[in-house]
Amino acid sequence: MEQDKIVRKAGNLKNAYVCEVGPGPGGITRAILNANAEELLVVEKDTRFIPGLKMLNEASMGKMRVVHGDILTYRMERAFPNHLRKAWEDDPPNVHIIGNLPFNVSTPLIIKWLEDMANRTGPFTYGRTQMTLTFQHEVAEVRSTLP
Repeated sequence: MEQDKIVRKAGNLKNAYVCEVGPGPGGITRAILNANAEELLVVEKDTRFIPGLKMLNEASMGKMRVVHGDILTYRMERAFPNHLRKAWEDDPPNVHIIGNLPFNVSTPLIIKWLEDMANRTGPFTYGRTQMTLTFQHEVAEVRSTLP
């Protein structure tokens, strides 16, 4: 299953704190929960997916939080406990961002995260937060406008 493959690429998530960006119907979400993450935060903008995610939340035994919001404005520096914060030079914290990024948010989100990385803000207040992201084909495709 593709979702399991994405989660496996993130490495060992046992006892990790994970933020999933745009979980949609929850395919990757289920794989993250099956990997025994300590806490899973999902940030979903589309109202249609919230009821299904809330059902997954109920089944997760308190390991999941559902935020109905926009990842571009969500305050990631407040997402996880302060004890997870590490110095930039230390090993990465046990914090992961995982997502199959939607077409319309990919570029602005990556730019935002690069700025956050440079400023050690947002998800990078915890240190060198690990990210496992996939992009839709249209985002990754390089198109030439030359004849």
